[in-house]
Amino acid sequence: MQITIHDDTRLVLHQGPWGLRAFGAMFAALGSVILWYITHGHLGEHNAWVAVVVGGMFALAGLAMAVLAGDVLCTFDRGAHTATIQHRRLIQPGSETYNWSDISDAALEKSMMQTNQNSAPTPVYRPVFLMTNGTRVPWTTISTGDLKRQGNCVAAVRAFTGWHALADGPRAADTAAIQRAAAGVRVARMLMFPFLAIFIVVGASMYISQVKRYVSWQPVRARIVSMDVASSSGDNGTVYRPVISYAYQHDSETVIATGTTIINISSSYSWADKIRQRYRVGDSVTAYINPVSPSEGYLTRELSWFPLVFVVGPLVMGLIVAFAGKNGQQGLTLIAADHVPILDAGATTVSAGMSAQPTALAAG
Repeated sequence: MQITIHDDTRLVLHQGPWGLRAFGAMFAALGSVILWYITHGHLGEHNAWVAVVVGGMFALAGLAMAVLAGDVLCTFDRGAHTATIQHRRLIQPGSETYNWSDISDAALEKSMMQTNQNSAPTPVYRPVFLMTNGTRVPWTTISTGDLKRQGNCVAAVRAFTGWHALADGPRAADTAAIQRAAAGVRVARMLMFPFLAIFIVVGASMYISQVKRYVSWQPVRARIVSMDVASSSGDNGTVYRPVISYAYQHDSETVIATGTTIINISSSYSWADKIRQRYRVGDSVTAYINPVSPSEGYLTRELSWFPLVFVVGPLVMGLIVAFAGKNGQQGLTLIAADHVPILDAGATTVSAGMSAQPTALAAG
């Protein structure tokens, strides 16, 4: 949420949908690319189910974010002494208008969010009206850790309207909340980044290994001597890989080498059989031989993009975490400086338009 109009008569705050839609589109695109790659001949690769699950979650979450995202427009009219919250979204659009006399103050409402059982809960916030009857009306249904912008908006509203029913000075609970938020950001980084780094290192190592083979293994003329499709069974079912042997001359001796793809990949039978059908026994081919181990080689000189799934996905997640953490840390100082009240979420919070009794404005 950010301030779009601020003059002597009106203060307008806007929470646009495009940030959430952009993240949704990015998640959906990344998930779709992962699923497309895996379902085109790579379902049988080692740990391919991880990529399917991750890709599916990214695609579904991103699609939901992009489609369901809406915007919120909060207008404070000094002449009419009204506050209007307008929700422009696909599901349950509408607006509510409140008289200033029914509102005693504006604050941030804090609740704790826990992503899983093993992680520590972290605070998230959303702006609310504190009504004169003791209830709270949230401006938006979404709570985030972006203290910087939310605190700036609440501080601007309090200054514009003159609402100061709550103490301006930070309470001990506010200071504790700020300290917990700072600790939560640090802990998230400490836990998340090493976890993501493991995937990045593994994926990068796999990709570098095949690039090294692509560059350094030596081409030789060889003749196909045998072909087969080998199978192996595991937790993910039965997977297949082409097994092709070929003979070539090395130091005046005939050497039999085995290896088809640049890295050891197993997948569906149709994938393995398709590669096998490229060759016939007796064909003269170019094989690429390991200089250190003459019996190791490969025929299909094509780099696999599968290892990059473990690099690109964690990198995107790391950028999102870093961006969110940076905004959160910047917001901590702002909240402390502006003394924006922070209230714990409780049973007194009501949905907009229920106990608060909004006043409908006449058209025109």
